[in-house]
Amino acid sequence: MLHHDHLANFARQALLEALTTADKRPAHSRVWQLHAAEIRRLGLIRFDPRYVCEACNNCDGRGKDRHYKGRSTPIYPASFSMTPDELHAVRIAADWDEVAPAIWEAAREDHCRRREAISRWAADLAASV
Repeated sequence: MLHHDHLANFARQALLEALTTADKRPAHSRVWQLHAAEIRRLGLIRFDPRYVCEACNNCDGRGKDRHYKGRSTPIYPASFSMTPDELHAVRIAADWDEVAPAIWEAAREDHCRRREAISRWAADLAASV
């Protein structure tokens, strides 16, 4: 399966919201196609898309699923994706419930910084079109 950083999804949604606020929503598809590569060039995503096995890819979704093992809240937001190396580490670990939250805690601050930068990028881009 092709695994990608869901910050790209977050960026597309942030751009849509910024364009909608600026009353430029119809331009979304065109603007996204012209500028989507910028999020990679600016270092706003953690990794390039890469093929991983289905079991590894499924490991990522557990942390976003608020119903997994009876949880009432997700471990991390939908915009967070483990890198392929992190997915592999979680998959071979004896206890997913210990390793995955530790990976999120180590990445949390960086993830929040990237989300803030993406939001600024989207707002600036929407203002310029």
